[in-house]
Amino acid sequence: MFSFLYMQRIHLLWGENDKIFKKELAHNMKELLGNKTTFEGIKNAGHLVHMERPCAFNTSLNHFLSSLLFPTPN
Repeated sequence: MFSFLYMQRIHLLWGENDKIFKKELAHNMKELLGNKTTFEGIKNAGHLVHMERPCAFNTSLNHFLSSLLFPTPN
């Protein structure tokens, strides 16, 4: 496999009960996409996490987007 390194930050939101794309795929993608990629599993959600757990999805998305505008110092 090829390892792609992206300069931008990437946040993978994944339903922990996804039967179509297993959580292991997300972890593999995270490794392939580089060190600026983060992963978050949403509990009690399947493949359509944004529809099954909209509040959890939106909270996570808002947190990630806010971190782009107001990054914490390293």
